[in-house]
Amino acid sequence: MALTKVQKEFFTEFAKTAVTNLLLSQVPEEYAEAVLKAAEESFASADMSVLSEAIGVEFMARVDFKDVKKVDKFLRSVEYQAVSTAASEVLQAVHDELGKMLALTAVAVEEQVGSAPEQAGTTTE
Repeated sequence: MALTKVQKEFFTEFAKTAVTNLLLSQVPEEYAEAVLKAAEESFASADMSVLSEAIGVEFMARVDFKDVKKVDKFLRSVEYQAVSTAASEVLQAVHDELGKMLALTAVAVEEQVGSAPEQAGTTTE
């Protein structure tokens, strides 16, 4: 499937964002600015066509480009950004309570996983 010029441009930007986000997720926050600068420099000289084409073809096999653009527009909206920022701030504000709930849940998961082999070996006759 051949992508249109508009689709190629869109998926090239998508590829750049994906690479940048993956890089940022691997480094401490204090290195974010350096990673962004290095990524931009790399993108200026890199041939993004193979990656962007692969991403585009995979997307187009699953969803309509019109829907991709609509969702992208929403994700870039001021409203989405505000809600996303608020969600991050809220989770930070309730960090202690969230930690307590995670600890309780971890105990329950351990109990379930710990008993799983016994349950798997039982039969009902």
